[in-house]
Amino acid sequence: MITLDLNSPVPIEEQIRGCFHQLLLKGQVKPGDILPEPEQLAGLLHVSPWIVSRAYYNLYKEGFLDGVVVSFQARGNTSRDVAEIVQELFMAVEAVRKAGLSWEEIESVLQTLKAEEVVCPRKIVQKYPAVCPYCRESVQGDTVSCLLCKTIHHRECWEETGHCSVFGCKGKVKLKSE
Repeated sequence: MITLDLNSPVPIEEQIRGCFHQLLLKGQVKPGDILPEPEQLAGLLHVSPWIVSRAYYNLYKEGFLDGVVVSFQARGNTSRDVAEIVQELFMAVEAVRKAGLSWEEIESVLQTLKAEEVVCPRKIVQKYPAVCPYCRESVQGDTVSCLLCKTIHHRECWEETGHCSVFGCKGKVKLKSE
């Protein structure tokens, strides 16, 4: 039913949330179904009940759950969200093409995301944006930033590694010089 990747940079609670959305889209979970109690699911997944409770809480906040019962609004919300996301994807591709990215660069980004089998959108935020994640020195002078996470790197560090140095990102497409 639910599989987790403990090596994924995607938090476990987000993986659980994403799995339930996928199960709903596939018809394996339906509105009115009762999900396992957080403690029970945590035992099956070998994770903390607190993590499952946070995933359930986020599902509740978005209208997917009513307690541990799949909301009758969940199907409509998920279908609408998918249509909106596809529209946003088209607009994003159009925007990056206008910004000058080639189809090869866009494909590289998509292959990176596909290879990591991202369950939910993730946003990687560097805690100290003024420090290059590769050499850990202050970023000044000739810099580039990662297209995926927007982290600034020294151009020479990027060229040496060939990809973003932020843990879990590994973006291979850089934005223009900062």
